[in-house]
Amino acid sequence: MLKFIFPLIILLGCSTSPKVTQNSHHESYEKKREEFLGYWVGEMPTKDGKFLRWLVERRPDGSFTLTSLLKKSPDDPVKFQPQEAFFEIGMWGVSSDIYFTATRQYFEKGKISNFDTTQSGLYDAYQILFFDGKTMKYRSLETHEEFTMKKIPKGDPVEL
Repeated sequence: MLKFIFPLIILLGCSTSPKVTQNSHHESYEKKREEFLGYWVGEMPTKDGKFLRWLVERRPDGSFTLTSLLKKSPDDPVKFQPQEAFFEIGMWGVSSDIYFTATRQYFEKGKISNFDTTQSGLYDAYQILFFDGKTMKYRSLETHEEFTMKKIPKGDPVEL
Protein backbone atom coordinates (compact mmCIF):
# COMPACT_ATOMS: atom_id res chain seq x y z
CA MET A 1 0.00 0.00 0.00
CA LEU A 2 2.83 2.45 0.83
CA LYS A 3 4.35 1.74 -2.61
CA PHE A 4 1.32 3.44 -4.19
CA ILE A 5 0.87 6.33 -1.74
CA PHE A 6 4.46 7.66 -1.97
CA PRO A 7 4.40 8.18 -5.79
CA LEU A 8 0.94 9.73 -5.46
CA ILE A 9 2.23 12.26 -2.89
CA ILE A 10 5.11 13.19 -5.20
CA LEU A 11 2.76 13.68 -8.15
CA LEU A 12 0.32 15.80 -6.14
CA GLY A 13 3.16 17.96 -4.84
CA CYS A 14 4.28 18.74 -8.40
CA SER A 15 0.85 19.71 -9.66
CA THR A 16 0.86 23.25 -8.25
CA SER A 17 3.61 24.80 -10.41
CA PRO A 18 1.71 24.82 -13.76
CA LYS A 19 -1.08 26.87 -12.16
CA VAL A 20 1.27 29.83 -11.62
CA THR A 21 2.21 29.87 -15.31
CA GLN A 22 -1.41 29.57 -16.40
CA ASN A 23 -2.55 32.41 -14.12
CA SER A 24 0.15 34.86 -15.24
CA HIS A 25 -0.59 34.10 -18.91
CA HIS A 26 -4.30 34.51 -18.22
CA GLU A 27 -3.80 37.96 -16.62
CA SER A 28 -1.81 39.34 -19.59
CA TYR A 29 -4.34 37.80 -22.01
CA GLU A 30 -7.21 39.58 -20.23
CA LYS A 31 -5.40 42.93 -20.31
CA LYS A 32 -4.70 42.65 -24.05
CA ARG A 33 -8.27 41.47 -24.71
CA GLU A 34 -9.73 44.58 -23.06
CA GLU A 35 -7.81 46.79 -25.49
CA PHE A 36 -9.52 45.09 -28.45
CA LEU A 37 -13.02 46.08 -27.33
CA GLY A 38 -15.07 48.83 -28.97
CA TYR A 39 -15.30 50.16 -32.51
CA TRP A 40 -12.49 49.72 -35.03
CA VAL A 41 -12.39 50.91 -38.65
CA GLY A 42 -10.23 49.72 -41.53
CA GLU A 43 -9.85 50.63 -45.17
CA MET A 44 -7.95 49.40 -48.20
CA PRO A 45 -7.98 49.47 -51.99
CA THR A 46 -9.47 46.43 -53.72
CA LYS A 47 -7.93 44.50 -56.62
CA ASP A 48 -10.47 46.04 -59.03
CA GLY A 49 -9.52 49.63 -58.10
CA LYS A 50 -12.35 50.35 -55.66
CA PHE A 51 -12.03 51.22 -51.99
CA LEU A 52 -13.27 49.02 -49.12
CA ARG A 53 -14.02 50.41 -45.68
CA TRP A 54 -15.13 48.20 -42.79
CA LEU A 55 -16.29 48.71 -39.23
CA VAL A 56 -16.02 46.13 -36.44
CA GLU A 57 -17.56 46.36 -32.99
CA ARG A 58 -16.04 43.90 -30.50
CA ARG A 59 -17.94 43.35 -27.27
CA PRO A 60 -16.75 41.96 -23.89
CA ASP A 61 -18.87 38.80 -24.25
CA GLY A 62 -16.75 37.73 -27.25
CA SER A 63 -19.28 38.72 -29.89
CA PHE A 64 -18.60 41.01 -32.83
CA THR A 65 -20.49 42.75 -35.61
CA LEU A 66 -18.78 43.68 -38.87
CA THR A 67 -20.13 45.74 -41.74
CA SER A 68 -18.46 47.17 -44.80
CA LEU A 69 -18.93 49.78 -47.49
CA LEU A 70 -17.49 49.60 -51.00
CA LYS A 71 -16.68 52.95 -52.64
CA LYS A 72 -15.39 53.91 -56.08
CA SER A 73 -12.56 55.88 -54.41
CA PRO A 74 -11.61 57.14 -50.93
CA ASP A 75 -13.34 60.45 -51.76
CA ASP A 76 -16.52 58.86 -53.13
CA PRO A 77 -19.44 60.72 -51.46
CA VAL A 78 -21.59 57.56 -51.17
CA LYS A 79 -22.90 57.25 -47.61
CA PHE A 80 -23.42 54.17 -45.52
CA GLN A 81 -27.10 53.09 -45.50
CA PRO A 82 -27.66 50.75 -42.50
CA GLN A 83 -31.05 49.59 -43.78
CA GLU A 84 -29.38 48.31 -46.98
CA ALA A 85 -26.19 47.03 -45.36
CA PHE A 86 -24.97 43.50 -44.83
CA PHE A 87 -23.70 42.78 -41.30
CA GLU A 88 -21.71 39.76 -40.16
CA ILE A 89 -22.22 38.58 -36.59
CA GLY A 90 -20.00 36.14 -34.76
CA MET A 91 -17.46 35.44 -32.05
CA TRP A 92 -13.90 36.77 -31.76
CA GLY A 93 -10.88 36.14 -29.59
CA VAL A 94 -7.20 36.81 -29.16
CA SER A 95 -4.50 34.56 -27.78
CA SER A 96 -0.87 35.58 -27.80
CA ASP A 97 -0.31 37.07 -31.28
CA ILE A 98 -3.31 35.34 -32.92
CA TYR A 99 -6.62 37.14 -33.53
CA PHE A 100 -9.49 34.94 -34.70
CA THR A 101 -13.12 35.24 -35.74
CA ALA A 102 -15.96 32.76 -36.23
CA THR A 103 -18.85 34.22 -38.23
CA ARG A 104 -22.18 32.64 -37.33
CA GLN A 105 -24.97 34.91 -38.53
CA TYR A 106 -25.70 37.76 -40.89
CA PHE A 107 -28.14 40.64 -40.82
CA GLU A 108 -29.56 41.83 -44.09
CA LYS A 109 -32.58 44.03 -44.84
CA GLY A 110 -33.90 43.85 -41.28
CA LYS A 111 -33.56 40.09 -40.87
CA ILE A 112 -31.02 37.96 -38.97
CA SER A 113 -30.18 34.62 -40.59
CA ASN A 114 -27.77 31.84 -39.64
CA PHE A 115 -24.82 30.82 -41.79
CA ASP A 116 -24.07 27.15 -42.32
CA THR A 117 -21.25 27.00 -39.74
CA THR A 118 -19.78 23.88 -41.35
CA GLN A 119 -18.31 26.20 -44.04
CA SER A 120 -14.60 26.67 -43.36
CA GLY A 121 -14.65 30.18 -44.87
CA LEU A 122 -16.53 31.45 -41.80
CA TYR A 123 -13.51 30.88 -39.55
CA ASP A 124 -10.52 33.21 -39.86
CA ALA A 125 -7.22 33.41 -38.02
CA TYR A 126 -4.74 36.26 -38.24
CA GLN A 127 -1.25 36.89 -36.95
CA ILE A 128 -1.07 40.24 -35.17
CA LEU A 129 1.88 42.14 -36.62
CA PHE A 130 1.44 45.32 -34.55
CA PHE A 131 -0.95 46.28 -31.77
CA ASP A 132 -0.81 49.26 -29.43
CA GLY A 133 -4.48 49.61 -28.41
CA LYS A 134 -5.07 52.29 -31.07
CA THR A 135 -3.82 50.60 -34.24
CA MET A 136 -3.84 46.94 -35.21
CA LYS A 137 -1.96 45.49 -38.18
CA TYR A 138 -2.63 41.85 -38.88
CA ARG A 139 -2.10 39.19 -41.57
CA SER A 140 -4.44 36.40 -42.65
CA LEU A 141 -2.87 33.03 -41.91
CA GLU A 142 -4.69 31.62 -44.95
CA THR A 143 -4.20 34.27 -47.67
CA HIS A 144 -1.26 36.25 -46.17
CA GLU A 145 -3.18 39.46 -46.98
CA GLU A 146 -2.41 42.28 -44.52
CA PHE A 147 -4.95 44.64 -42.94
CA THR A 148 -4.85 47.68 -40.67
CA MET A 149 -7.59 48.94 -38.33
CA LYS A 150 -7.73 52.00 -36.12
CA LYS A 151 -9.71 52.22 -32.90
CA ILE A 152 -12.42 54.86 -32.78
CA PRO A 153 -12.05 56.71 -29.45
CA LYS A 154 -15.07 56.64 -27.13
CA GLY A 155 -17.33 59.58 -27.81
CA ASP A 156 -16.21 60.02 -31.43
CA PRO A 157 -18.83 59.45 -34.14
CA VAL A 158 -18.96 55.90 -35.46
CA GLU A 159 -19.50 55.90 -39.20
CA LEU A 160 -18.31 54.31 -42.40
